[in-house]
Amino acid sequence: MTTKKLAEGTEIILKETYDFNCPSCNKLMYAKPSLFMRTGMANLGGGKCIDKECNTRFTLSIDRNNERMIAELINKNEV
Repeated sequence: MTTKKLAEGTEIILKETYDFNCPSCNKLMYAKPSLFMRTGMANLGGGKCIDKECNTRFTLSIDRNNERMIAELINKNEV
């Protein structure tokens, strides 16, 4: 694990891989920290559900308290 300072002055702990659930179908997935997270520019990433029937796009951020990633819908009206 690596500790990084974010642009706004807070710190996050970067693990090699984080688990998270799709905000639409709740499928468990894994992701590595984004370039923004690794460089300390922002706690920001994104992706798309790997379930072919779901295929939902979302943003990812690291939940500092639970050492998980949180996925949130890009378009909250998708569900």
